[in-house]
Amino acid sequence: MLKMSLIFINALLVLFFSITLIAADRKAGPVQKPIMHPVKRNQPITSEDIGLQLGFKFSERYSIQAEQQDNGTRAEYFTHEFIPTLKTTNYVFNATFDFYDYYKTPEASKWDNTQFDAALNNPWDTEYFKFTPMAIAIAPLFKKESEVSFQYAAGGRLTAALKSKELDIPNFIFKYGWQVLKFGQKLKFQEDPKTGLPLLDASGEKQFNTDFRLRQRFHLGYKLTEKLLAFMYFHYDSNFLFEGTVRNGFYHETFLEYAINENIAINLGTSNGGGVFVGDYQEKDNLKFYSKESSQYFAGLGMSF
Repeated sequence: MLKMSLIFINALLVLFFSITLIAADRKAGPVQKPIMHPVKRNQPITSEDIGLQLGFKFSERYSIQAEQQDNGTRAEYFTHEFIPTLKTTNYVFNATFDFYDYYKTPEASKWDNTQFDAALNNPWDTEYFKFTPMAIAIAPLFKKESEVSFQYAAGGRLTAALKSKELDIPNFIFKYGWQVLKFGQKLKFQEDPKTGLPLLDASGEKQFNTDFRLRQRFHLGYKLTEKLLAFMYFHYDSNFLFEGTVRNGFYHETFLEYAINENIAINLGTSNGGGVFVGDYQEKDNLKFYSKESSQYFAGLGMSF
């Protein structure tokens, strides 16, 4: 499965660079004067005619658990992220592929769920905010059967971005997003053959089937210089379970990012996430900026074309 997945990603890369070379070759040619007569019906339509642009984003992140655990372990891994992008005059389409590479224990390496999304290319404009609606679909395309907990998820997101330039605070960044996802058919978790109970997840927590999820997303940043950015991301999940209860989760990361040029940036930061309440009876408050068990440090490199 891993080999097939890597072949698929390589095929996307080959397609992207092939189209990029063709586009570069066209740009290098002589400038054509506009055609003043009607275009014939049988004349092929080119990507330029419909405003079609192909892009690609790639990021590499190294993460390590903030502290060594009581059992002597300290998790560390690489995250390889691939995001091919297709932009038209009115819409932007993305596909996000994440692979977690536990290079010291390869058997633990795995793909994350694959996300496909489509957003308006031109946001809805108001006096102080720009609103961008997005449709989202998620599928466990490359995951092992034992890791799959749902068949699919679909929903949408609405993001409000503050128009900081109009408010004379051009270096300030603020976005708020409201997202809802409906998950597909409930699937049975892999069970412990000895007890018949669902196995615990990677963090040692019990696994649950989510019916739908409401997520609130916050983005807060400030440009310290033309190239240096301080940024914080936080999201809060309300997971409505098939069992009729609600379990809340969170994730945040805080980092500094330095833009080497328009296409390449590096970052350094810390993150933490998990259940808001933990324990058999949800009796422990776990909403923390830092936790010995779950906090991580990371360093990353991002490239876009």
